[in-house]
Amino acid sequence: MNETGVGRSENMSRIRGKDTGPERTLRRALWAAGLRYRLNTDLPGRPDIAFPSKRLAVFVDGCFWHGCPEHYSSPSENAVFWAKKLRDNALRDTKVDGQLRSSGWAVCHVWQHELRDIDKVIRSVKDSLREPQTSRIPAFSDCWGDTPWWSCSCGSRDVQILRVTGGGSLRRGASRRPGEAELSCRHCHSRYRRVPSAPED
Repeated sequence: MNETGVGRSENMSRIRGKDTGPERTLRRALWAAGLRYRLNTDLPGRPDIAFPSKRLAVFVDGCFWHGCPEHYSSPSENAVFWAKKLRDNALRDTKVDGQLRSSGWAVCHVWQHELRDIDKVIRSVKDSLREPQTSRIPAFSDCWGDTPWWSCSCGSRDVQILRVTGGGSLRRGASRRPGEAELSCRHCHSRYRRVPSAPED
């Protein structure tokens, strides 16, 4: 509990799911770059941004809600609830991506932290619009060098966490790390387990 008597779980449950700060940041930058998009489409998963003429759907994924392998930290309060929430979100993402791709849409997922380099995100969106079959905006950064521990065997870094065991944080410099992470690749759709590892901080 914090000093106001509100726990982390309650705080997290109050966060809005649509029209978030990161979504608005990306929309403003796309508009300033001359890229025109649509909102409020009837597509599966209700993409945050859609380019119908190029059949490109863009999702801005919060690092906590969607299991970013660089920044996800499992809450100690209501751990069972949050573990189920994480897995449900990841499995829903996979299902929605499949529905969109089977309908001829390309899908881009942008992690919240990738917006720190907004110019790079905009360049990648432009590349995806030129080649709409590109499955996703690449991961731009990683905390553990060129080959992060969470990379998929297919070579993709576009993965999200399904589950962690033992709690703890995956962040660089964390005092406690999970015992194991179950991950899902958003490129080849495989699921696998890895033990988090990192060089000394």
